[in-house]
Amino acid sequence: MRSRTLSDAEILSQLPRARAREQHDRRRGLRASSARYDRTAGRIVLELTNGMLFAFPVRTITALHAATPQQLSGVALDASGGALRW
Repeated sequence: MRSRTLSDAEILSQLPRARAREQHDRRRGLRASSARYDRTAGRIVLELTNGMLFAFPVRTITALHAATPQQLSGVALDASGGALRW
């Protein structure tokens, strides 16, 4: 299957709908507003935009097995609140 390249005009025309979807998702709590490493529990803790907390054990993520506590403490959110980075 061959992918089609979008023109600049097509991309720009999609931005208002994409921004509206992002705002809708953020209001529904589908984005994170903060992230931190809980060293005592060995978990990454996310606070969602709806006030709920979500945490997961670092040991369950293969890519984080070799990370030091200092590295894990550097967890941050991307600008959209939809992804973690270190």
